[in-house]
Amino acid sequence: MTTNVDSDNILLNINSPDEVNDFLGEYTWQRKWKNVIMIYYAFPEQAHTAIISDSVGTALHVAIDLDEEDVVKELVNAILKHNVEVGDERVEALEIRNERGDTPLHIAASRGFDRICKCIIGRNNERINLLSLKNKHGETPLFQAAINWRKQAFAYLAHISQDIVDLQDLVRDNGDSILHTAIQGEYFGKL
Repeated sequence: MTTNVDSDNILLNINSPDEVNDFLGEYTWQRKWKNVIMIYYAFPEQAHTAIISDSVGTALHVAIDLDEEDVVKELVNAILKHNVEVGDERVEALEIRNERGDTPLHIAASRGFDRICKCIIGRNNERINLLSLKNKHGETPLFQAAINWRKQAFAYLAHISQDIVDLQDLVRDNGDSILHTAIQGEYFGKL
């Protein structure tokens, strides 16, 4: 793989699905977001679901974790554009999980990035179903926002999900509720 490739020519240097993953991983770690975005648009089948590393997940997971809001918007737009083109209502790329089982929305919620949460869920809550996905500990994005004391993200997610949240969405697989974890984390003093 060539690492000193002019960004205008990167697409010419990718000849196989494995190379898509290699270049995407390299550009993601180097934070060469223009190249990552180009690959997301040019190779949607491979790029949108490519795992950069098991621990972090996809390029989208990484961009969210680094609070690269403009990049996240572009990557989500590339994913949605592809889904419209293939007529797929389910946005599988937004459901990809890292080794903890966290989706991109889990990452955004746990880091308190409410605008990124809005981008992922959609202007008209088109992808509100993503709120019900649980990680390996049984935590939803709403739960993640709460236990990480991310007030704005929690308020946004709670507001849009008020009619659809099931009590189980507020309880981990081990039986701990948001209240249990708030007390254990001594967040009660911050109310």
